[in-house]
Amino acid sequence: MKALSLHIGLNYVNPDAYDGWDGELAGCINDANSMKSIADSQGFTSATLIDSQATCANVTNKISEICRQLDNGDFFLLTYSGHGGQLVDNTGEETDGLNETWCLWDRQFIDNEIYNLLSQFKTGVRIFISSDSCHSGTVIRAFLRQIRKIKGADKVNYVNEFNKFINSSPRNLPVLKLRNMDNAFDGVLKKRSMPESQAIKNYEKNKNGYDAIRNLAGSKQASRAAMNASVIYISGCQDTQSSYDGPVNGAFTTELLNVWNNGSFNGNYPSFHSQIRDMIANPNQVPEYMKLGPVAAAYENSKPYSTAVVSAGTTGSNGTAGSNGSTGSGSVTGATQDKPSMTTSPGYNRQDPAPVFQVNKGSNPYYYVEFSTDNSLFTYNNSNRIFFGNPDGKTPNWFATWGDRFTASTYQLPDNVWNTLKNAEKIYYRIGSTSSPSGAWNDLKVSFYGEDYPTAPSITLSDTRSRSGNGSAGSRPDAFISSASIHGSVGSDGTNQLDDVKTVQQLLNEIKDSDGGSATAPLSVDGHCDPDTIAAIRRFQNKQEFAGTGLIKINSSLLHMLLNKSGREQ
Repeated sequence: MKALSLHIGLNYVNPDAYDGWDGELAGCINDANSMKSIADSQGFTSATLIDSQATCANVTNKISEICRQLDNGDFFLLTYSGHGGQLVDNTGEETDGLNETWCLWDRQFIDNEIYNLLSQFKTGVRIFISSDSCHSGTVIRAFLRQIRKIKGADKVNYVNEFNKFINSSPRNLPVLKLRNMDNAFDGVLKKRSMPESQAIKNYEKNKNGYDAIRNLAGSKQASRAAMNASVIYISGCQDTQSSYDGPVNGAFTTELLNVWNNGSFNGNYPSFHSQIRDMIANPNQVPEYMKLGPVAAAYENSKPYSTAVVSAGTTGSNGTAGSNGSTGSGSVTGATQDKPSMTTSPGYNRQDPAPVFQVNKGSNPYYYVEFSTDNSLFTYNNSNRIFFGNPDGKTPNWFATWGDRFTASTYQLPDNVWNTLKNAEKIYYRIGSTSSPSGAWNDLKVSFYGEDYPTAPSITLSDTRSRSGNGSAGSRPDAFISSASIHGSVGSDGTNQLDDVKTVQQLLNEIKDSDGGSATAPLSVDGHCDPDTIAAIRRFQNKQEFAGTGLIKINSSLLHMLLNKSGREQ
């Protein structure tokens, strides 16, 4: 079994290739050397490409050379540390009109090129990639959104509009109100992204060359479809965010090294990602997790960087990123068994004291908790999380105690958090446990992983007391269903309160099949918004010529149509 690794680090790029910009950073070469040290300790045969060595030709040739050497069961580790960038896509392949890039010494290395190289690896080769760089694209995304707003249309040819702008009035670049990408986080750290004005100039000057390279590399989607190797990829941030530099290592690499803890980490790839993610204190930098190709469960559930041959197992979906980039559930022994859990009454009056949770820590002695008014935020895949303590004045929707670890058998939500979150329809919660009292997150276990966010437990909030005399929470009486009203949205990404879902299920069952109902094969009126319920909502929408969103909102035309067809409303 062969194990080969390549570590790319650029503290500088060639200013002649980037219109005078040298991209100065501090920690990228250190990152490459740190990752090489991990690889060496795990038995990899390692190589580095540093600064001027890291040309696009050298990177391409080295990866191709490694590709030719590896067979089924072999392992390739690829790490990159440096600036990230984005280029306008002229093929229509990218839904956002942008290609992600690595800023190598002599030019930007386009993601199509990376995908093309990865697709050439043989079946059964394991590949693990980590990238401590930005993929934000703030400038061009913002500009294209601005054009769409001005045009007042949803289907604007972004590329043509962009090219018109830079070709006809490059002196008008200041109207973009460009934000300096070298602004410091907390006055200390630089963002690892090419400055926005520089990105535009670089594309403008080299447009024909970049377009030709992208065309030669071929379609990214085609490369993904042809992917035979098993690829796991962890990036330093989301596509819409920035990775930060540091005086020694980058912020992402720093926490990766802390979690790895000189090899004492014993979890799998999803838990490795989740611990790194939770260690980064900056909410504007949330590491991403992605799988490409047929990733077997045995590989995903193995210890990161382990070169031991793994047995074949259940294959994950080809070219997916869990659920919207979530961590994936995993099933490795010790990483997901003996999970912690919390319980409390499922219903609370908004005038009640803050909820108290009974805590089961499992085998670990320390735990932390997370609360949100939106269960999809547990996927860590968007920028909609508004943390308590954020200075932007927005109402928080997320509270987590990552900085504190608890040992008590009960946990009470702080009053200030309760008083803010209780205005929502539901509060969702999660618990994680660790064997470490502080610092590292050894033996991390969580009650559920990101892709399982629909199963997140919750408490339902109301302004009328619904709890019975014994303190347990009950649902509203069945008479509520006959009133045929809902208090929250039902269906895909809805709030899905128990009685609301029951109401919709019952209404669909009362509608004949010819009107898109479920009379012949009735739904279980159990209050669980399962795939059958969502499919039934979509079937009704399609029959009534509504958009098939799978979601019914309060006081919507769709709800009134549902009431009409069921005979509840004439």
